[in-house]
Amino acid sequence: MMNMEMSREDLRGTDRFDEDSSMEVLDLGTDRFLNAPQPFDGNWQYDETAAEMTIFRMGKFSFSRFLPAFFFTILWNAFTVTHFLMFLTAFQEKKMDFGFEQWVLFLFYVPFVLVGIGLFVGLGVLLFSSKIRETWIITRKELRHEKKLFCFRRTRKLDVSKTERLEIECDSLWFVDREEEECFAFIGELTREEARWIASRFQMMH
Repeated sequence: MMNMEMSREDLRGTDRFDEDSSMEVLDLGTDRFLNAPQPFDGNWQYDETAAEMTIFRMGKFSFSRFLPAFFFTILWNAFTVTHFLMFLTAFQEKKMDFGFEQWVLFLFYVPFVLVGIGLFVGLGVLLFSSKIRETWIITRKELRHEKKLFCFRRTRKLDVSKTERLEIECDSLWFVDREEEECFAFIGELTREEARWIASRFQMMH
């Protein structure tokens, strides 16, 4: 973190890339136009049909992540269901009223059952991870980050209307307030070429 702060100070007010630093700084409104061509071999694709600047990528199925998650989910739920059924069977055989101790045992099992359900949901997400579409919509005033799987959608909005400086790193682009050193948002998992291209497009909006 200290190295980042030092590079911010060293590069403030310039639009050049220091070979000794991992950061390139672009001050909006004062620096010359950043000429960065659109990359075609990066992590993201450009949606030319969208009304606003939009980049997206599809998820990738990882067998190395799915397999251990699958076995853990099966083991967890097998253990939970077995013990829960043993509890219900013992209760029914004794034909006892549902008293205080039974309620305590029942409530004890509830979190395990809920975790098991959550594991199955997570396993389903991993199974269909290649169908997940991740999108960044970039406008002058806000960034919209969206993840969509079938009919399920999660959207996050980030206000970047007060951005005065862009910080381009080898794998991300940061939207920063020059005076207060406040970071409004960042886009990660980019190549440097993608970060420079998005920065140039955002600069054009100003």
